[in-house]
Amino acid sequence: MASNDVADFEALLAQADTETNRIAQRIVDLEASIVPGMTQADVDRVKAGFQAEVDKLKGVGVVPPTP
Repeated sequence: MASNDVADFEALLAQADTETNRIAQRIVDLEASIVPGMTQADVDRVKAGFQAEVDKLKGVGVVPPTP
């Protein structure tokens, strides 16, 4: 394997780590926003945020069919 291939793999891994960390941080932030006394609007907003992150993760987990 050529050194430029290794560099390409490392760059892709760094990008995957960045995106994974971004989603994880968004989930942590949403979890931290759950507090006593939330209004229904707050609850709906947090639930929608969680659902958006779940939907992203479901998309990641899909293995495309092989041709």
